[in-house]
Amino acid sequence: MTVSAPDGVQGADVDLHAVSELTPLAAALAAVASGPSTIRGVAHIRRHETDRLAALAAELTGVGVEATQTADGLSITPTPRHGGIFHTHADHRLAHAAAFSAS
Repeated sequence: MTVSAPDGVQGADVDLHAVSELTPLAAALAAVASGPSTIRGVAHIRRHETDRLAALAAELTGVGVEATQTADGLSITPTPRHGGIFHTHADHRLAHAAAFSAS
């Protein structure tokens, strides 16, 4: 995935209910944004291959990003990242986020 933004990646407030499979990629993108982001409408992804919200919050936090679960999504505030292991929890969507984060 390649993202280009003339003014840098901006934080956003997005409702991904209709496209919840994009949540891991949106979370990875939010981790490199210039400001905070909120992902809403995706509480149901707690019941996929893994609890994707808990896994994303844990793995992003593990590499230095401030990521917390909300009632229906995630709140992500970019902070300086550091190296670490991004566990995918045997979930292909988490692997997508890990691949983006590693880029």
